Amino acid sequence: GASRCVLSHSPRNATPDIAQSTAWFNGATIPSDVIRYGAAQCPEQPDSFYVISGYDLYFYQVSAVTWRYDALTNTWNELAPFPVAVESPAATCYQGHLYVMGGDGTNQFFIYNIATDTWSSGPPLPRGVFGAAAGAWNGKIYLAGGSSNFDPENVTHQVDIYDIASATWSTAPNTMPVATGLAGVAQAGPELYIVGGFSTNSPERNVRAMQRLNMETGTWQQGAALPAGRGDFALAATDTALYAIGGDTDGGSFFDLSDNVLRLERTQFASGTWAELPEPLPIRVQSKGFCTSAVTGGEIWSTGSWRGHNFFRSLSGERCASPYSDVPWLSTTPDAGTVAADRSRTLTVQVDAGNLDVGTHTATLVLPVSDGGVTQLVLPVTVEVLAGHTALQMSAGAEQTAVPGSISIHTILITNIGDTTVTPILSMQGNTWKTSLLDNAGTLAPGQSTVVEVAVQVPADALVGARDTVQIVAANRDGATLANASLTTTAGAFYGILVGPSAASTRGTPGLSVAYTLEVYNTGTTPDTFTVQVSNATWTTTAPAQVGPVAPGGRASVEVVVLIPLTVHGTATDAAEVRVTSQGDPTQQSSAILTTGVAHVSQLITPAGGTLAAPGFEVVVPSNGVSGDTMLLYTPLITPTVNLPTVYSFERAFVFEAILAGGVALADVTQPYEMTISYDDPTLADNAVLLIWDGQAWVDAVMACADIGCTVVERTSTSLTVRALQSGEFILARQSGGGVSQVNRVYMPRVVR
Repeated sequence: GASRCVLSHSPRNATPDIAQSTAWFNGATIPSDVIRYGAAQCPEQPDSFYVISGYDLYFYQVSAVTWRYDALTNTWNELAPFPVAVESPAATCYQGHLYVMGGDGTNQFFIYNIATDTWSSGPPLPRGVFGAAAGAWNGKIYLAGGSSNFDPENVTHQVDIYDIASATWSTAPNTMPVATGLAGVAQAGPELYIVGGFSTNSPERNVRAMQRLNMETGTWQQGAALPAGRGDFALAATDTALYAIGGDTDGGSFFDLSDNVLRLERTQFASGTWAELPEPLPIRVQSKGFCTSAVTGGEIWSTGSWRGHNFFRSLSGERCASPYSDVPWLSTTPDAGTVAADRSRTLTVQVDAGNLDVGTHTATLVLPVSDGGVTQLVLPVTVEVLAGHTALQMSAGAEQTAVPGSISIHTILITNIGDTTVTPILSMQGNTWKTSLLDNAGTLAPGQSTVVEVAVQVPADALVGARDTVQIVAANRDGATLANASLTTTAGAFYGILVGPSAASTRGTPGLSVAYTLEVYNTGTTPDTFTVQVSNATWTTTAPAQVGPVAPGGRASVEVVVLIPLTVHGTATDAAEVRVTSQGDPTQQSSAILTTGVAHVSQLITPAGGTLAAPGFEVVVPSNGVSGDTMLLYTPLITPTVNLPTVYSFERAFVFEAILAGGVALADVTQPYEMTISYDDPTLADNAVLLIWDGQAWVDAVMACADIGCTVVERTSTSLTVRALQSGEFILARQSGGGVSQVNRVYMPRVVR
């Protein structure tokens, strides 16, 4: 038996002669001198093929380089490197991915994504392989024959199948008729051709057998044998013939290479004869074979061997074999086109069942694309051809949602897909809500369609989310059901809102706030939360940002607070709009207008931190002492700025100040202000003195009142009434014989007009 199949070639600079040929031409050479690589060609890329890993004759070692050759441009493109370099891996292509298995007797399995130029690991092979054959069909990868190592004595009949969808391996029940490795391999549709190869008798006698696996049925056939054994050679398939190119011949070593090319008509698979072409290859090679149509309309390739030679030969009248074929009953419009980025385009698939037998017919549309993310789109097509009879198709519109109490209108498209005229009788069943058929289908000729409408009344008390389904049945006059369609209606949420009252008004004191209470009613059918917004207000107006959730039929209170500026008076008003919006349906809104004015008051307001009246002491400013639009406020506590006469002991001190609405203090008050100071302190009886600060000194209001613009209206033993015409500081004192006591201060009102 043979040991490792390692070639022994001349150094690179010792170039054998290349014979002149009128049939074979040079394509761009592989950038590396690689043989026994993984060879793959994708049906969706008919003018390209892949060279994966293999043995590099220049460096005498395995190579991890992955190449793609494009015949249209005659260029080699280096791709992502193969993860673990090996000699003689098996490779195949299926729907945008390369599947590369084994090599060097390993059980490694790698998958290449063409669109992303990336490799990933697959589940290990059931066995280690070297020089196996591979094919792909209908979602499965087939691994046939090969040896467990470099020794052809270990070649096997075994066939393993990888299911792409489940990512699992299984052993095929039908094995290869003839065990072989490093055979010529080519795929044409579901048929995997495995020709020649090495056996336990190699290199003296290589395999002559031609074997064909039908991957659709899992069955094997043996066909016309080679005239002599041949291994490690290229096999190329066209739509017409198979071509066996070069390789190792019988006898000698594993490297007795040939330059001859054999051809066999595929239609003569079983009983034909391989014929030698008169034009051999320019050199003797061990290579892999491919087929393209980019250069001459149809050419086969011998790719690999020393110096990376890449020869092609034109084939007149032949095209490359492909798993794709014309399906006479299937067509598309258009058959090619361009789709701009982020856009779509309609592809019409047309089925002509006129000549199809009754039963199920399947096909697969494959659309090669140039998108960077995918290489193809796959669309399975299944057609069921029925025997001539009446048949209808009913297509219902989408499920509908309607608010309780409303009517939902559904549509159904009824099409006569049979070959006889029919007048379908429509009926309803299964519904609980009131449902009515608004149309009859009428009479339909073959291929004719009509649209009928169905009205569904959603109950007014239906809960949100409640559903009702009615089935519309089309039957013939005998009562046999021809088709049916279901219509579903869902009670949807209804949002509603009402704010009351819609308008309100009040008046208040400048500097203080007034409050309004609004009621927000949920008039919808589902809980809702409401957004509250205030607009058009010039006075500070506040309200909560939202209220709820509020149950259907429920209500919630909203308090709106308006701060009346201290500077406003008279007939001043401010109108604020309070708008409440449903968060469930922002189109549902309700609002209220709140109008706030200034109150006409005349009252004393107790200052913070104290009261005006102390026990036994009271200051009264009658309402007739000020105008109707004034408001009385207390000034802050003051301390007299000038020493008081020593003859008085001071009991109370307060300030009386007139302030305009704009906040400007008046030096003189044009309207008299009358105030009465009452007391029950016996020490003040008949001894009470009202001191008024005249701007320079404290003056006895009784003795000098006229001088400073005031009048003592009345004086008793318990009270003193003074009408003042100007503002100032007032002190109620008790006459005594000397000494000055600390002033016990009170506050005089500040009058704001």
